[in-house]
Amino acid sequence: MKFMLRSSLLSMLALANFGWAAVPGHWTGYISDAKCGAKGIGNVACARKCIKAGAAYAFIADHSHAVLVIKNPRRFARDLGRHVRVSGIVHGHSIEITRVRRLRS
Repeated sequence: MKFMLRSSLLSMLALANFGWAAVPGHWTGYISDAKCGAKGIGNVACARKCIKAGAAYAFIADHSHAVLVIKNPRRFARDLGRHVRVSGIVHGHSIEITRVRRLRS
């Protein structure tokens, strides 16, 4: 089951990266910054510093560690550094998030 989920996520991200389709779905991961990406998971102070310096908000997917720039970040700034489940649409290397649900860490 995990293999199928991981494969489908990677397939959707691959399709989105080639610009063939906008891919709606649900993913788990972290809200962080695009500069540090997966290396910055859990370091909220560093993420805030990078964002203040101009880095974009990003969603970091759990299994693939794909870094997707959040198109509508202000709505989700309070979730910075949190483990979340997001609903939205992936467009290439970015995601438009429609819903965020915090997960227990």
